[in-house]
Amino acid sequence: MIQSLQRTSLAAAVGVLLSACGGGEPETATAMSMSRTSSLVVSSATATTGCPALPLNGVDAQTLTGASTPLQLGSYGTRRPGAPVLVGGKHSPANYRAAPVLPNWQFATYDPTGGVLTFECEVAPDAGWHSYKRSGSAHEKVVVTGGRNAAPQHIYTVYNGQQLVAALNEAGLAPKIVRIVGHIDMRMSANNTVFKEYESYTDQKFGGSISIPSNTTLVGINDAQGRAARITGTTLLIGGELAASQGGDAEADFKEWIAAGKNGDLFPTWTRNIIIRNIALDTPWDVNPEDSANAYADGVTISRSQNIWVDHVTISDGDTPDRLASDTRHDGALDIVRGSDYVTLSNSKFFKHGKTTLVGNGDSGRAWSDAGRLHVTFTGLHWHGTASRLPLIRFGQLHTFNNLLEGDTAPADPDMKFAGGLDVRYQSDVLSEHNYYLFKNLKPSQVGGKVSSGKDAISYRAAGELFINDKGDDTKPWVGGAIDISSALMAATGLPRLTRWTPPYNYSAMPADQACVFVKNNAGAGRVNNPGTDATCTAASTTTPPTNPTDPTPTDPPPTDPQPPVIAPTCTALFNCSSGVGQGVMNAAVTAPVGSSLLNGVYTIAGGGNISTSTSYNFFFKYMPLTGNFTMTAKMLTQGGSASGARAGLLATDSVTGQGTYAWTARYASTGEIRRAINGDNKSVLSGYSTTTLPVWVRIERRGNALYSAASRDGLTWTEATSVNVTAPTLYVGMAVSSGSNTVGQSASFSKLTVVGGGLN
Repeated sequence: MIQSLQRTSLAAAVGVLLSACGGGEPETATAMSMSRTSSLVVSSATATTGCPALPLNGVDAQTLTGASTPLQLGSYGTRRPGAPVLVGGKHSPANYRAAPVLPNWQFATYDPTGGVLTFECEVAPDAGWHSYKRSGSAHEKVVVTGGRNAAPQHIYTVYNGQQLVAALNEAGLAPKIVRIVGHIDMRMSANNTVFKEYESYTDQKFGGSISIPSNTTLVGINDAQGRAARITGTTLLIGGELAASQGGDAEADFKEWIAAGKNGDLFPTWTRNIIIRNIALDTPWDVNPEDSANAYADGVTISRSQNIWVDHVTISDGDTPDRLASDTRHDGALDIVRGSDYVTLSNSKFFKHGKTTLVGNGDSGRAWSDAGRLHVTFTGLHWHGTASRLPLIRFGQLHTFNNLLEGDTAPADPDMKFAGGLDVRYQSDVLSEHNYYLFKNLKPSQVGGKVSSGKDAISYRAAGELFINDKGDDTKPWVGGAIDISSALMAATGLPRLTRWTPPYNYSAMPADQACVFVKNNAGAGRVNNPGTDATCTAASTTTPPTNPTDPTPTDPPPTDPQPPVIAPTCTALFNCSSGVGQGVMNAAVTAPVGSSLLNGVYTIAGGGNISTSTSYNFFFKYMPLTGNFTMTAKMLTQGGSASGARAGLLATDSVTGQGTYAWTARYASTGEIRRAINGDNKSVLSGYSTTTLPVWVRIERRGNALYSAASRDGLTWTEATSVNVTAPTLYVGMAVSSGSNTVGQSASFSKLTVVGGGLN
């Protein structure tokens, strides 16, 4: 494996590369820009330019790297062939067994995007623990940028494991964007043409692991068939616990450092500022586990790391589920351990796996590294067919909200059996909000101690937790909607409920039933800027994953130029889909995930857009046509975002092409102001509404040729002001949302939506 990359013979290497593996189409004679070794590919489109400049709302996490963040590539990614041997009295050679099933590899040979950067340039959103750092006894805001600051020569597109390792080795701690197309399996070599199973524990530990250094954005690019990038037989390592010097002891050295009065965040062991997105990972089959009950290799291990955002990943046991073994051959799906801190896991899917996620891997013996750390956020996650550890947490402060746990305690497939959910353990403090539990064969009276359990924790708080099952306690089919089980969960654990902390970040938690639909449509690899639209969450809507669930349904290759997404509107009596109703972004520059849903009378609108005087149409709009005089009214329940341009409310316009006149009764998320906003980004605050707390009522009204904006705190007493004049007989009227960013979305929810007049009544 290449450990240091030479730049002296690049021209000769390029020709070999392109003819041997087809990794990227040879577009020009300047192919020298496309490679730095015979195993490393860089798209020419990305080799000439990096990401555009972006103002940041906080300290760039890249600035936190230095002496405390040593490069930890080691010899990972390098095979160590040889027969299995005992290691520390474990990993008996007699227990060696090759993977019984090999994947149907989906290797790619070219990049269907032509190397054009889109979501690779996004920074992490604010709503999670990842966006903070320690500042004395407080938390200070940072922005996780990953590798978006990469120079053109550190933007890579790779098609096999050797190219991936070479890219990371070459860039080191420099900002880097690494784009995976197709299928990575470290057991494959020679441009994905030669397979060799791991020969021992040592061979798998080093040759089957890839270490991700600081300042990295690692993303999957959907291939030409629309399938998400996939990693099989390989562990992703983010960070590791180090001694102060070679041959030292990590624990003793760290304790000595602290005893000397030094800042633990400056101890030379940390990995920081990493973004992982849009990748399907198959947890490795352990060819030579520690013993019959303990495997070694995780899918992802986050160890001694900070400022980490993992988003839109899918993790499962892939082609080697547990039923193929009589002993333990899989360890964790994704573990956050050894003092890691400020980590967020979002919009991701876990299924067909046993021990899913650890946050903290030891009790009192790990206090030296873990006490006061392990600040973690879980949001938008879909657990389906997972057995346990959702997560198991020790020491940390975990905020888990708007997740979906879909389980069955007696499934036909034993690999899908649910055993237990959230496990609140030693010295942990958990806030669990608005999560949805969609089950089969789990009676409502049995949820306590099953969905959540606990022992020796500091505190466990639950609110807005909804549960639904296919049958009631009487074993008859479930009748009615979901029930709130928050009190039952807290009572069953026997843990104290202490309001010791609240998340420092702004976030907008949807009601759990809305979150269920959102998660089903958005979670997992292949869903970045590509949400589904047909999810349901009812007592009968639990589903079985497809045979090969890591592969999204093939689609045409995405266009290289951003286009407004074509989205089927949510149809209701008001938004009748045959009457000119529609929804979409008003400017193609808006590439954030968008969509709408209706559940139990609540509309949730998700979208983005950065509005200014020159781009005043950058928003997502769900509309219906109305004629003549009308009054549209809604109660705004929730609103996300903290940027100055994040706004949501009711809007009327004479055109949906982004060219017409509009009036928007808009609440601004950063201040709570309610303003009458019109095209050109002109706006003024409604009298008495310079600040508000949700819920509030908003209204847009037409009387003759005048449009009025109005607001109310109780739905009874209103304040209004004239917005603009219009002459068109038909206006498009509905709910609109912007986020302050064209690439990062926010959502808002509305209830009590009514229309009077407008040709409807």
